[in-house]
Amino acid sequence: MSQAKVDRYKEYKKNRKENIAKEKKKALRERILGWSVVGVFALFLVGAVAYKGVDAYKKAEAAKPDYTATSYVLPDMNGLGTEETEGTEE
Repeated sequence: MSQAKVDRYKEYKKNRKENIAKEKKKALRERILGWSVVGVFALFLVGAVAYKGVDAYKKAEAAKPDYTATSYVLPDMNGLGTEETEGTEE
């Protein structure tokens, strides 16, 4: 080994506890960052699926026919049901 390599190794060995602690902290930060990215991506996917589901539901509801009571009323062909003819009986 060259003298430079030997000097670096001795320096590393002298500060071994601090170096190991730094490496552990760095590994922990990388794991947390990685899982955070995965979590954000998962939330994005869940949101996109939920949005698509709500959109499909709204489209299906809008396409259904309207069966309210007013849709059953037949148009008054002779004008018998209007307010003008009902109130003018003498």
